[in-house]
Amino acid sequence: PDAGKIIATTLDYPAVMDTFGCTPAFLEENPEAAKALATSYYEALDMIAESPEEAYGIMGADVNQSAEQFAGSAQYLEWQDRDAAIAFFGGEFNDFSADAAELLLDAGVIREIPDLSTLADPSFIQE
Repeated sequence: PDAGKIIATTLDYPAVMDTFGCTPAFLEENPEAAKALATSYYEALDMIAESPEEAYGIMGADVNQSAEQFAGSAQYLEWQDRDAAIAFFGGEFNDFSADAAELLLDAGVIREIPDLSTLADPSFIQE
């Protein structure tokens, strides 16, 4: 594109779509809530697999779509389970973060590359 650069899609990094974040302070003060957030995501994946029409209805309502409309969009999504997330944070996340940091530095969005090892705490996705 003329006005920007796509740095990743779910085809390149499927877990990008399914990543959520909390501040370090929140994680320190609320470890059980963080674990519950991760667990509820995986429970939602179970619901999508077991009752897709109901799940698509819930998700579609959030984006002003019917269950059928959301199902049409969902065919292009790859939902990432716990094993995929663990694999992503075990390697691909580091590669993606390094590439993104270089791009953001080159674009002048950041002044220096931060300590990338502090960007994520994937311990909450462990069983």
